[in-house]
Amino acid sequence: MLFSFIIKKCENIFLEKLKYYGLSWIILKNYSIIDQILIKIIRIKNINIKKSFSVKEEKIIDTYIDVINYLIIALIKIELKCEKKISNNNAIILYKKKIKTIKKLVKIIENKNCSIDIILNKLLYLRKNLFNISYQQLNDNYLIILVDVIFYYKKNYKKFL
Repeated sequence: MLFSFIIKKCENIFLEKLKYYGLSWIILKNYSIIDQILIKIIRIKNINIKKSFSVKEEKIIDTYIDVINYLIIALIKIELKCEKKISNNNAIILYKKKIKTIKKLVKIIENKNCSIDIILNKLLYLRKNLFNISYQQLNDNYLIILVDVIFYYKKNYKKFL
């Protein structure tokens, strides 16, 4: 299954980066994470427009993996609230917990039609309204965007081969 393949790649990259960089993402603010995701989504949009699917050895799937992992990191940070102290093992446990939630959502939804522009607009809305929404609303929005990204990739992955 394509979804399982993507999620496994995401998890492997997360673990690899955790090993090399530690918990460097723990200090990022929500708006910084959203900005990182926006950069990646705009890159995907530009690649779709140009019909060129890689840049200097980086394939488009790597960009999707980055987006998914940033969204999972954002979900972890919401669960941690303001807590800055967390071990690598706890980060891995939380990551796997978020993966289980995402798998359940994807299974329930089964199919969703989404465009890169819709994803981009949802992120821009979040960026603009970040300080006016609750943690629960932020969490829900991140989950919705994450599911959108996964279904968008599933719909378009053959283009990227």
